[in-house]
Amino acid sequence: MKQPKEKKTPSAAHTKTDGRNLTQDVQDYILDQCNTERALGKKTVVLVSGDIEKKMGWSNRMPIVCLAMYSFMKSDDVVLHTTPSGKSSTIEIEYHL
Repeated sequence: MKQPKEKKTPSAAHTKTDGRNLTQDVQDYILDQCNTERALGKKTVVLVSGDIEKKMGWSNRMPIVCLAMYSFMKSDDVVLHTTPSGKSSTIEIEYHL
């Protein structure tokens, strides 16, 4: 008799085995990029979801990357490119520093 597959909870998909939140990892990356650009005298930084996923060394984590990007936004930040799903490798956001 087949055992039913165990369903992953949404939060489980966002957590590594060591318990660290993957969304927080992406937000830490975004913060680091913002701090680096600010130190260089820049006023904004444009980040693309596919580039972030690549830099993190991940694959098939686009929903997490996009969610983190959107949740990191402040009121003056601008979505330069999105898709109907909002979860694409081409999501582009300009963060004001």
